[in-house]
Amino acid sequence: MTGYKFEESDIQEIIDLYSEYGNVTETAKIFCSNKELEYTDSSRRRISNLLSRKGITKSLEEIKEVDNRLDKDYMEAKKRVLNQSKFYIVTWEQNNTPLHKNLWSNILKYAEFLNAEISVILGRYKNPTSVFSDEEYETWNEETRPYWDANRHEIHKYLTVLSDVKIQPTATNPLTGLESITGETSTIVGHPKMWLKPVPVLEGHPKKILLSTGAITIPNYTDSKAGKRGEMHHKLGFVIIEIKDEEVFFIRQVEADKNGNFIDLYYEVINQQIFDLDYADALVWGDTHVNSLNPEILPATYGIIDKLALKYEVHHDLADGTSVNNHIVNNPVEQFKRMQEGEDDVNLELSKIITFLDDSQNTQKIIVQSNHNDRFDRWVINQDWKKDLKNALPYLKYTAAVLEGKAKKGVLAYVIENEFEESEVLCLDYDDSFMISGFEVAHHGHIGANGSKGSLEQFRKMSTNMVIGHYHTPCRADKVLAVGTSSHLREGYNKGASSWLNSHVLIHKNGTAQHLIFVRGEFTTFE
Repeated sequence: MTGYKFEESDIQEIIDLYSEYGNVTETAKIFCSNKELEYTDSSRRRISNLLSRKGITKSLEEIKEVDNRLDKDYMEAKKRVLNQSKFYIVTWEQNNTPLHKNLWSNILKYAEFLNAEISVILGRYKNPTSVFSDEEYETWNEETRPYWDANRHEIHKYLTVLSDVKIQPTATNPLTGLESITGETSTIVGHPKMWLKPVPVLEGHPKKILLSTGAITIPNYTDSKAGKRGEMHHKLGFVIIEIKDEEVFFIRQVEADKNGNFIDLYYEVINQQIFDLDYADALVWGDTHVNSLNPEILPATYGIIDKLALKYEVHHDLADGTSVNNHIVNNPVEQFKRMQEGEDDVNLELSKIITFLDDSQNTQKIIVQSNHNDRFDRWVINQDWKKDLKNALPYLKYTAAVLEGKAKKGVLAYVIENEFEESEVLCLDYDDSFMISGFEVAHHGHIGANGSKGSLEQFRKMSTNMVIGHYHTPCRADKVLAVGTSSHLREGYNKGASSWLNSHVLIHKNGTAQHLIFVRGEFTTFE
């Protein structure tokens, strides 16, 4: 780069790169690469001096001084050892950024209430456009110093906290590339976004989940495109871990509202006061599949429905559609197996669904149009009743209802609507909307944009908070949460490595939501 003369366009490009990456070295490397110039220490110094002259960065001496202070504090945090505890609270803090004071005070209060160990993972981000330039913010906040953490912790034989891994706060997906970094253990990383992603594992191996924490510092990003994206998806909050025993732990994300108050399962923390929660808006079940429900999760599920006096229960794939499974129509072995197990009776399967809805708690049930529910509609269209005399009468009955225009939302909805009032059970159609505390819950997840298959990534790019189903794998990507399944985790067709988990989503009255992930029929040690 020796002798290279900066043009005005070069200067603007350098400024834009620095705003994007917040790092002189990275800026210099990318600029040199773009211009096909050799990157050297000299080129870095030239670009650093240019940015300094433009008033965008501090002088090299000042940068060095701050970096030294950061390095010293970070080395202190690398020595952090977490005490053995039943509860852990893990969050993330950005340097050169004020705390959200009320959130931090609430976390301290909640930790005291639970006798929880706190880990504050230290994050570094250079923001040349930050308004927080006072010296007191140049490293991290003194209030959190006792909890600073930049070490790695194996706090359970199946769970690792990666406080020693730095992830750029503006990363689109903070979990990318972490699938194998901790072997077979679940993994927590510090990051201002809240993402959750199970990793497929082979049968017999421990289930593995990746999570990011949310932050205790207020949003502080560059005015670049990446910075504004980061700001939009910045989440105040933390991850809570409950250790039950040597084999079982429970884990969930807790998102705070803009005031720093939060709800975690049965407790609401407001301005350093802890209240027993007796109300929540909705439970979105993991895909229900009544005919293949896992009975192990039902006591805890009905327990939280009863305890929190829920207004709504939302059901995806309420039906399994075993009796009309179109995937085995040409498989005589599977057809015979279904017959032997008594699962080829349409009336019996529909009766089980009605009984399930009738037996559940005093909430309004919301039935989401789903691909398994649609199996009854495909059966009406494709089946020849003369070749399935066992189901001839229900076939003719429901075909007539379809032809007469009485089953506009499908066969299953027709059956349900003839048994229940809308105030008891509401069946949604495909293009309906149903909002609960700011979350759209009316879409199953199998249908994407413009006729494509649905995906979490598609829904993430929309501007809507959503809770969806379909994948049997609980996930979170910014504003979109996907439930798991309420069925058995092995259904015959999901052979090999699997990321399926029994998991619901609880929607709170404050407009936040959290996954309830089951392990051996439970999702918490809370009584």
